[in-house]
Parts: sequence; structure tokens; C-alpha cells
Amino acid sequence: MIKKIGRFLTLFILGIIAAGIFQIVLVPFLISNPFLGKFGIIKNLKREVIVNPVEQFIINENEGLKKAIEKIEPTTVLIGPEKGIGGCGFSLTSDGLLITQLSLIDENQNYIFVNDKKTQFRILDKDSKNNLVLIKTEDLNLKTTSFAQDSKIKPGERVFLFAPLSSNSSQKFINEGIIKRVNNLIETNILEEKSFDGCPLFNLEGEFVGLAKIENLDHSALPAQVSIIPAFTIREFAGL
Repeated sequence: MIKKIGRFLTLFILGIIAAGIFQIVLVPFLISNPFLGKFGIIKNLKREVIVNPVEQFIINENEGLKKAIEKIEPTTVLIGPEKGIGGCGFSLTSDGLLITQLSLIDENQNYIFVNDKKTQFRILDKDSKNNLVLIKTEDLNLKTTSFAQDSKIKPGERVFLFAPLSSNSSQKFINEGIIKRVNNLIETNILEEKSFDGCPLFNLEGEFVGLAKIENLDHSALPAQVSIIPAFTIREFAGL
């Protein structure tokens, strides 16, 4: 009886080892062989080995984007000289330091609307070339997020543009793409309308990558390629 149990356990262990060798050694060989790959059973192995990890990657990526949006949403506001009218403003510090487009600010008045809330402000610095202005506001208690490290800003990295469409948090706009090239400006494959110029872009970790710069060279209403004024340029401009 003991011998039978021992024989059974030996066969069981050998079966596990054989299955492992088949999965690790033989399966990759079978699915990579052009001739064997024509058979139905090998095609099924390909689907099991290749498709499932891809599906898992897509699910994880979508979850990452969702979490990143939840993280950065409070950092971006609708800002303008009148209630309900304006563009993007990005919170650099929790004490009211904002960066936005210079064209959104009426320098003849001492107040602006941030998420439809009237607040006083003062201009700290202007960058006319990039249509940017650094302002200090009062009593907003805005959230912030970290700046992406330079090592993370490279070709192939996924980024997304975020813009509030109203003071209602449910009305927002998101456009996702990848970084194509890094020069003085970061080039992406995102196409967007000029109205989203100056809106922030983030990576899938919810870190600030920079502000959108949309230059439509033919001055048409068609979407144009989105470049990014890098986060490190914004940091230098703001003195952070």
C-alpha cells in the first residue's frame, strides 16, 4: 500500500514538472514555429499566451487613467474675466498661486472668476511669448499635484489633456495620447482645437507634465497638434 502511494506521488510530481517544462519550453517553441502555427490547437495556444496579457494591460491602463483623473481634477479650474466664460487655470500651490493664459486676464480689473467664484488677484509675472501669466488669488483652497520628473518626460509616455468645461465638476474634457518628441516644446500626437490652448497635461500617475500650446499655422478652425510647454519651464517661470 505504501509503495502504491509512493508511486502515485512520484508520478504526480513528475507530471507537474512535465507540465512546467511544456509551458516554459515547448509552448514558446510551438507558437513561434511558422509551420506548426497553422494547426488549430497551436492557434489556441497563441490566443491563451498572447491575448490575455494584452487584455490585462488595457484594463490596468484604463484604471490608471481613471485614478489619475480623479487625482488631478481639483488642480484645474475654469478661469476668466466673467462668470461662466474663460479657459483653463492650473493650481501651482495650495495658497492660491495659479498659472493661466494672459489673454484670459483683464488687467484693468482687480478680480477674476475661478470656477464661477469671484476673487481678487494680482499679477506676479507675465510671459507674452507663450501667452502665460502667473497670478496670486485669495481664499480658494485649491489642490495641487507633483511635477513630473524630467526622466519621465520622454517619447512613448502616455499623457492626457484635461479641461473643465464649467464650474460643474461633471462637465470636463479629456484627450489622451503619447509624447512623440522632446525639444524645447514636448510634441504629442494629440489633435485639439485652439480653445484648449493653455490647459494642463498630466501623465498616468497624475503628475503635471506641462501646459498645452496649440498652434494652428493655417489659422483654420480645424484641430491642430498639441505641443506642451514643459513642467520644468513652468517651474522656472513661477520660481518654484
